[in-house]
Amino acid sequence: MANRVLLGGNLTLQPGFRHLEHRVAAPLPHADRITEAAIWVGCGPRVDDAMADWTAESVAAFLKIA
Repeated sequence: MANRVLLGGNLTLQPGFRHLEHRVAAPLPHADRITEAAIWVGCGPRVDDAMADWTAESVAAFLKIA
């Protein structure tokens, strides 16, 4: 769970947090950039070799056309 904040980017923009009361002390340009440009690659004990290969191929294909 400790990596969720970093990988979530600007959590104030995430749909699950949209209606929660919060305070932003200053602009969050770096967090906004992560929110807009990052790609989440899921991992876990249930990801087998075929799933990992499919993910790698999909990301590589996307980067070739992007």
